[in-house]
Amino acid sequence: MSERQRRITVLAVGTLVIMGVIPPWHYVRENPVARRDMPAGYALIFAPPNAPRRVDPDPVRDFFLLDLERKGAPVQHDSSYSVKIDFVRLALQWTLVVFLTGAWVVLGAPSAGATRPKSHPPEAIE
Repeated sequence: MSERQRRITVLAVGTLVIMGVIPPWHYVRENPVARRDMPAGYALIFAPPNAPRRVDPDPVRDFFLLDLERKGAPVQHDSSYSVKIDFVRLALQWTLVVFLTGAWVVLGAPSAGATRPKSHPPEAIE
């Protein structure tokens, strides 16, 4: 493995670690009628995002509007939502990094039959 390939591999492993430490999250709300799943962005694995906020306890409107805010209304976190890691999106990101790294390492490798042309000294001019 060449030095360039080694650097690419180390960079890819570092990227995978960072993606694992700051994964994508999503809000999940399940009730007897339907399941609601909404992206919650990225946050540290040790400090997940808070549940979405709601203004009033209207369950019908709150089911369709995730983050309803009005001026002057008390804001509280909605305990009916749970926050979970979005493993599908994380796996897709990891797969993309691994695939691109593999392609970059393979395409960047010198071919077995390729040799660099040797430079010849310039011929003497008479």
